[in-house]
Amino acid sequence: MGERLWHSTQAIRKLKNDGSVIEFQAHLSGLEEITRWVLSWGSKAKVLGPPELKQRVREELGKMVQASE
Repeated sequence: MGERLWHSTQAIRKLKNDGSVIEFQAHLSGLEEITRWVLSWGSKAKVLGPPELKQRVREELGKMVQASE
């Protein structure tokens, strides 16, 4: 992941030496795009913040569960 430029303001920090766990930071104008990007990683993603992004991801996951019933 560190090899790809996702956003011009990104900062990626490896939390494990093998690169299997990273911290991704970027300054964005909105949460829509990053919400979809986070969801694309499925269970491999963990949102640490901001709280608004965590809430949006939770809400979208709830909608996905309801749609699959």
